[in-house]
Amino acid sequence: MIAMIDQYRKELSSVAEFAPSTVDNYVSSIGAFCGFTTTTLQTSPFTYQGTHLLAWMKTLKQTGISPRRLGHHQYALKTFFAFLCKMKILDRNPAEDLPPIRKKRSERNKPIPAAPVCPQVF
Repeated sequence: MIAMIDQYRKELSSVAEFAPSTVDNYVSSIGAFCGFTTTTLQTSPFTYQGTHLLAWMKTLKQTGISPRRLGHHQYALKTFFAFLCKMKILDRNPAEDLPPIRKKRSERNKPIPAAPVCPQVF
């Protein structure tokens, strides 16, 4: 699996031309996922299913990471498994069906009030 992650790193760097920090984040995320599935779920790397990915995402969410960071982990999974499909190692991308990450509402993204912004002059 280490060889596949190295190939994935090269794909992100040279073909997709991601920034080095983005490549490092995605590769780190995939490494952590592989470690989690091997130790916690005791699953071999090429038998991953959607349930394994959901368990990983749930574990990450329980650590309290932000929805934005959780989205980065999810994107890393999607691109990694798409890469494995492209290399003909997997037939199907198990990350395709992951649900979207819902962003928390904040004070900044409330709707604009219905009251007029500028008072009318008569």
